[in-house]
Amino acid sequence: MPSSAMQARAMVVKGVGWQRVYFHKYPNSGYDLKDTTVDQVYKQNSANSTCSAAVDAVAGRIIVNSDNKLFYPAYLAGAYNSVGVGGGTAYQNGSAYLANLSIYYDWFTILSWYYDSSIRSTGNCQYYYY
Repeated sequence: MPSSAMQARAMVVKGVGWQRVYFHKYPNSGYDLKDTTVDQVYKQNSANSTCSAAVDAVAGRIIVNSDNKLFYPAYLAGAYNSVGVGGGTAYQNGSAYLANLSIYYDWFTILSWYYDSSIRSTGNCQYYYY
C-alpha cells in the first residue's frame, strides 16, 4: 500500500473525529462517535508500523473546505480501481489506486480528487497546521 494512500486514509479518519467533536451528532450522549459502521469501526490491536507511520506523517494537519470550515469527510471502502468521480466521498481502495498511478498523487492530491468542488466543498480544499 503506498504511503500517500495510507496518509490520505489517516487524514479522513482524523477528520471524522474532529468534525464529530465540533459538530455533535450525538449531543448529550457522552460520546462523539459510535464504534460501528455508522461512524467508524475501531479494531483493537490492529495498529501496525505502516499505519502508525501514516498517522505520524500527517500529524498536526487538518483538511478544511474552500470556506475554511471543517466538513464531514465521507468515505467508503470501494473497489480498488473505483476512484469515484470526485463527488464528496473518498474511496479507501480507490486512494491506493490513485497513489499507484504513474502521476504522483500525495495524500492531499488524493483527498482533493474526492472533496474539491463537491458537496463537501464548493471549491478547492486546503489544509492547515495546528
